[in-house]
Amino acid sequence: DREGEGSVFFQKMKPSLPATTGEILPIEKLVEYDQRIIEHTQAINTARVQHSQAAIEWKYHQYLALLFTEMFLDRYFDDAGALRDELNGVIAAHNDRLGDATHPDWVHQFPTQPTSDDDGDPKNQLSRLAFWCATGSGKTLLMHMHIRQFKWYHDRAHKAGKWPKLK
Repeated sequence: DREGEGSVFFQKMKPSLPATTGEILPIEKLVEYDQRIIEHTQAINTARVQHSQAAIEWKYHQYLALLFTEMFLDRYFDDAGALRDELNGVIAAHNDRLGDATHPDWVHQFPTQPTSDDDGDPKNQLSRLAFWCATGSGKTLLMHMHIRQFKWYHDRAHKAGKWPKLK
């Protein structure tokens, strides 16, 4: 990766981005996410090389998982309530297309008011993110990156007074 040009994945993705991408996610945000992935990868690779391990070279599915994690954590730590509301809107549109609550693909929205099963807090409701990956797909390497990503976003949110310090 050459400084300022982004990852190989970003360079391949960039010409394919639709003109409307800026309406959904500004290109500047994608550049930011890509740069952060590069920085976290370099930090991990520095430690790996010092311990005589091979440097990480992400596969496309791993990069997409890292990019999605950046997008999710950015929104989650910035405003979990707005993220929940947006997800509920997408869920409602999905369910409207199905038109039948007994359909196996029907999805339940996150409650916006406390229920007996849930305190209604979007920070708690959205506090888990899971990826299903095949055996040998690099889940352990992704986990190490996800920890770095989580810590980066939490630290930023804590400094902004939006989240308490981790214990």
